[in-house]
Order: sequence, then structure tokens, then C-alpha cells
Amino acid sequence: MSIRFLSVEWYEALRAQLRTAPPLPGEGSTQLRLGQLVLGAPDGADHAWTIVLRNGAVPALDVGSVANADVVLVESYDAAWALASGDRTAGQLLEAGELKIRGDARRLVAASELLEAVAAASGALSELTTEG
Repeated sequence: MSIRFLSVEWYEALRAQLRTAPPLPGEGSTQLRLGQLVLGAPDGADHAWTIVLRNGAVPALDVGSVANADVVLVESYDAAWALASGDRTAGQLLEAGELKIRGDARRLVAASELLEAVAAASGALSELTTEG
């Protein structure tokens, strides 16, 4: 089974992966609303979503908006595909200037444990994802 990147089915699969993840590690009140904005997808649209991360809770997904995000990752479709497929890391894309961060990047560092847990939870999706 394969799922086309950024399709309705892909968002549904991402949501399902996040729902089945164990509660995120840590205690206290660490929270991050991480938005992602992908510009210039093959369907002619820009794609946006926000993942809400909280200690002790399962991540939630809000598709279609980054309006309430604390931090937004902005990249082209090609960069997003390279990240989703595992061909490149976020660090490589940042270094190359292909990934921009809007908002307080220190929030990403503070929530690194939460981000690692979400990456692990959504990792299986990359194996099922195909490009456009």
C-alpha cells in the first residue's frame, strides 16, 4: 500500500499514526504547536498543518492552518518531500537555506524530546509515502 504525499489519505494516515502513539514523554507543561507550511505542491496549492505537542498527551493534528502555531517550518514542496522521504534531514535543509523557521526557534530546542517522540511515531508513514 502506498499513500501519495500531502493527499487527504496522507493526512488521515498521519493523524492515525499520531493517535496510536504513546503519550509524549516528560512531565510539566512543555507544549509546542508546530506548524508546517509547504509551498508550491504539484496540485498547485500550498499545504499547511499544525501538530500540537504536550507532555503526557498524544499529539493532535490540525490540517489546513498554521495560524495558531508557535513555530512554523516553511519549505518548498521539493524540500518537504526530501524530508518526508528521509532523503534529507531538517538540519541539512536548514543549512542549505531550504527550510525556514518562523517564530521562536528556542521553542523547538525546549521541546526536542517531544519532537523526537513524534518523529518516531510518524516514521512508519514515510515508508508508505510516495511522491505526487
